[in-house]
Amino acid sequence: MIFVALISWGRMQDKQDEIKTAVTVLDDNKDEHNYVYLICVVTGWSASSATSSNVFINLKGSWFQSENHVLQDPNRYLFRSGAENWFMLTTEDDIGDLMAVVVWTDFSGAYPSWYVVTQSLA
Repeated sequence: MIFVALISWGRMQDKQDEIKTAVTVLDDNKDEHNYVYLICVVTGWSASSATSSNVFINLKGSWFQSENHVLQDPNRYLFRSGAENWFMLTTEDDIGDLMAVVVWTDFSGAYPSWYVVTQSLA
């Protein structure tokens, strides 16, 4: 009986991990866009690193600049302390060589400040 309970508990934990590490396809991506970018945003580990703010991103390249995108997922909490959040962002054109990744918040919600450790683009 204990074995079955442990198996059930372990499976629940696995499902929660899958949700936490899933790649979010941004709602504001457009079907006609041909270029796909995978973005990872890592929030700091201290208790005050998380944010409740809306987070936005813009990619600036040598040829093109992306539209502003909202980094959100209605199915899970994002930007918690120590979190690694992955997003799929699309653009109409190739942005060329990446020159800058601009990330900002609207400072909304109960805990608006945020500490970003790193952001990566693939």
